[in-house]
Parts: sequence; structure tokens; C-alpha cells
Amino acid sequence: TGIEMSVKRLAMLIIDLTHSTSEIVYAPAREGDIYRSLGCDVRATEALGTAAATLMRDGLGKTLSWLQEMQRNS
Repeated sequence: TGIEMSVKRLAMLIIDLTHSTSEIVYAPAREGDIYRSLGCDVRATEALGTAAATLMRDGLGKTLSWLQEMQRNS
């Protein structure tokens, strides 16, 4: 997306989209943990000639709906 998102924010988004009652559990950092990461979509945009226009919330919602549909059909 080109927009930084913390693991906490992503977890909260998934909990919200799935209507889960799960709680986020924090643990001590591990050796080698990455504290910040932000993808750059410039190369993909140039190579494909188009940029992604789907918001994270919308894309996750569609992915979760697809996963639920696959579970129902299996």
C-alpha cells in the first residue's frame, strides 16, 4: 500500500473484520525481530503500468470473504 502499518494495527483490523473476541497478546522482542518495515510499490507500478487502488481494509475484507467461501465449499 505504500502506507506503514504496525502489526498491532493489522491485528486490530483483522479482529474487527472477523468480529473476533480475540485479544492481542504481547511478548518480549526476539533476536532478529524487524521493528519497522515499509514496502515501496514504485517498481511494481512502473512494471505493470498501474498502481494498486485497494485500501488495506477493503482488500483484507475481500480476502476474508473469499477464505470463508472456500471453507463453506470444502
